[in-house]
Amino acid sequence: MKENHRYYTSDAGYRIDMTNKQKELEKQAIERCYDEQGGKSEEAYMDLLYPDEHYEYLVNGAMLKCDKTIPDIKVLRGKVYNVKSPMEETRLNVTENTKATDCQRPHATIFDCEIKKNIPPFHCNCSIPPYNDEEWEKLESDSQYMEKGTCGALMKLNWKWDNLPAKTSYMSFSDNKFGERTGIMMTSMLFCKHGGIITPVTSGQDIMTVRFTTTGATLIMDDKINPQGIPLYSGKTMDGKCTYFSLENYDAAKYANVAISRDKARMEGGWYKYIHPMAKQVENLPESFNENYHGSFSSNGNEFSLADNRIEIACRWGISTCDGEAYNYTLAGKYLDIVLSDGTVLACIMGASKGNEPGSDAQGVVHADDSIIEVLALTELDLNVDKYDMLHGCDMVGVYVYSEKRLYDGNTGEYTYYFSESIDD
Repeated sequence: MKENHRYYTSDAGYRIDMTNKQKELEKQAIERCYDEQGGKSEEAYMDLLYPDEHYEYLVNGAMLKCDKTIPDIKVLRGKVYNVKSPMEETRLNVTENTKATDCQRPHATIFDCEIKKNIPPFHCNCSIPPYNDEEWEKLESDSQYMEKGTCGALMKLNWKWDNLPAKTSYMSFSDNKFGERTGIMMTSMLFCKHGGIITPVTSGQDIMTVRFTTTGATLIMDDKINPQGIPLYSGKTMDGKCTYFSLENYDAAKYANVAISRDKARMEGGWYKYIHPMAKQVENLPESFNENYHGSFSSNGNEFSLADNRIEIACRWGISTCDGEAYNYTLAGKYLDIVLSDGTVLACIMGASKGNEPGSDAQGVVHADDSIIEVLALTELDLNVDKYDMLHGCDMVGVYVYSEKRLYDGNTGEYTYYFSESIDD
């Protein structure tokens, strides 16, 4: 592997050597992509062929990490920075490159590196303390950083991403505002001037792999209708046995009212013991756990769970058992299609079937907070999903409840994630 030394200087004046990180990313790319039967050496492959590997390019939804994030509590000048449910990954947001949608998601370019707009600060602490009075003032002026992490105050990104040096040009993608711009790949790096190196974890191309369903319904990728690229389809997604539950007479299903809220059970534990690759506190994953089922989408500054390319939700027993199935933990993994008033369909999967909570209706449909469904939150930020992200102005008119479950490993006879016990609350 060739030596390509790259250095940056942090705002504190420290020289940051990115060479080892570059070698690490290159090695990982070779393990993923290189085929020795192609007749070229590893070095020649990276120089000449790797820049043409389209599936390695980052798109909207790619997950990123920084080598300076830590989940630990930090005490700085007597203040305790204790991040609840710290997340050492953040989501790359690409919204302006809508012309660059070869894989039905906007491609990222070397200039997609604006804080918040493209890269939300990590919900985590930074291992490097503030360098100067300006950083201390920013950190101490807002108490939110004590719960959301010091990264939010200290992140300061370089003006562009860096690609590995190569003899072949990298692909370019059309930016709506600036024209053709060079794309970024799984081997790209972004320098944070506070001293960190940000690198990709996933390309984002695998978030939504189901484009067409067995019924012929297609995934809707119109940014005006589906701004977050969630599993929204043109019609019913499955042919299997199902029961239709009408929501026509429920005011809580109307767009103008509260229709969607969040379920914090993932963090709180109790009845619910969800297993998810982003839920770091869960230990002893069962052998049948399949991470390929799981992902997330971002809305309103929060991350919410996807499972098997469907939105993971909690709904009440009146909907989940309308087909006659018994109310117990085996409802996990049950498929639902939520039909909207314009005919589009939200593909969902059961994360929890909820019982008779105080304040909920007697029919087992509306939650105590007047919502019909709850999405599964992956962070403790006190925000719900933005209604427009999921409903694009439409009412929920009904639910197809399928008898079939897909979060199941036929080799072991086990579900791919579990509950601690019955979830009758």
